Amino acid sequence: MVELECQKWAAKGIDIMYQTRETRRGYKAGALQEGLERDYVKHCEFVAIFDADFRPEQNFLKRAIPFFNNNPDLALVQARWRFDECLLTRMQEMSLDYHFKVEQQVGSDTHSFFGFNVQCIKL
Repeated sequence: MVELECQKWAAKGIDIMYQTRETRRGYKAGALQEGLERDYVKHCEFVAIFDADFRPEQNFLKRAIPFFNNNPDLALVQARWRFDECLLTRMQEMSLDYHFKVEQQVGSDTHSFFGFNVQCIKL
């Protein structure tokens, strides 16, 4: 399904490609590392990374990229998740709101390590 969607957009002139890995070595982290090591990625100014089950809003890049302008100390931008499918997903949204607004802010304010979810852009 993903491969067909990529082919559809490539036929419209969008620079997109579908690739798979030979093994699952390193699992998600291994996939991210291998993807970032591809020759065509090394020449990109920005890289957007999404989980397979994530659906970014149409204007995601237009909203995220400007944060990097005139801010050389910024290494990544993490977007807020939206959950509007049903009551369960809205409850998940409340839980993640706490995580992002409280836990990560405290980690940042205390200069402590904090994890992040994969929806981000890397310089």
